[in-house]
Amino acid sequence: MQLALLLACGTPAVYGDGTFTLISEAEFSRAAEKDFVHKSLIFPHPKAPVIEVVQPNLKRSAFVPIDIELRFKPAEGETIDPRSFRIYYAWFKLDITRRVLKVAAVTPRGISVKNAEVPPGRHRIFVEISDTSGNLGQRSILIEAIDRGH
Repeated sequence: MQLALLLACGTPAVYGDGTFTLISEAEFSRAAEKDFVHKSLIFPHPKAPVIEVVQPNLKRSAFVPIDIELRFKPAEGETIDPRSFRIYYAWFKLDITRRVLKVAAVTPRGISVKNAEVPPGRHRIFVEISDTSGNLGQRSILIEAIDRGH
C-alpha cells in the first residue's frame, strides 16, 4: 500500500477533456480508514491568515470533476506568501501540493483549481498558507463528491 501511494504522488495526468487526477482510488481507499482534524485547526492563531472556500459549496455535494477555489485573507498589515501554500489529503496528510501547482497558480489572493478528478465519496483536504511574517493559516475542508449521474 505504501509503495502504491508513493507511486501515485507523481505528476498528475491531465486528460484531453482538461481534467486531472487529484486523488487516486488507492489514496481514497486509505483515507476511508479514519477521519481526523488536528486541534490547531480548531484554535487558530489570532493573526493567522484566513482561508475561505469559494468553491465548491460545502453545504452540498459537488459533482466530479470538482472545481476548488480558495481565497486567502491576511491579518491587517500582513501580506500572504504564495510560496508557503501547501495542500494535503486525508488524515495521513498526503502532500498533493505539487499536483495542484502543476495545473494552478497560487497568488496572494488565492488559488483556483479546475476539473479535479476524485473518486465519489467524502474527501478531507487540509490547506495551509502563511503570511510574510510567518503566521500560519490552516483550513480543513470536507468535500462530498458525487458522479453527475446521481
